[in-house]
Amino acid sequence: MYSAYIGKICDISMKSFRYSVIRNAEIVGVTNHFICFVKNRKPGFANMSKVMGILEKKEGSLSLRINELNCGKCTVYVNKGTYFGGNTYLFSEITEVSGEEIVIKTGEFVARVSLSDVSVIKMKSEV
Repeated sequence: MYSAYIGKICDISMKSFRYSVIRNAEIVGVTNHFICFVKNRKPGFANMSKVMGILEKKEGSLSLRINELNCGKCTVYVNKGTYFGGNTYLFSEITEVSGEEIVIKTGEFVARVSLSDVSVIKMKSEV
């Protein structure tokens, strides 16, 4: 269903108070859990179970495809099933992606987070 948006610039509406709309994101792939996008030359991931809708705006310009979540510096928005609440991991790094969870390191703090609880991941490195 979401693969029809690959290569398009879209607004992605989320079921999350902390991150409700991802504007002007080019959708570049789909995984089991996430819609993969690029915004401002940086990759990101939106949890499909927390997407309310997608507004297609125009054709994209990137020819790249992203189909997996990798380790790296990022910001992670976590929302456990409710619209309000959740955690935001700023200035963090995903150090492990395994099965149904990721490991997020923020300074000395380490958290294991279920992929189903993640709303949005914004990577820091450019593509």
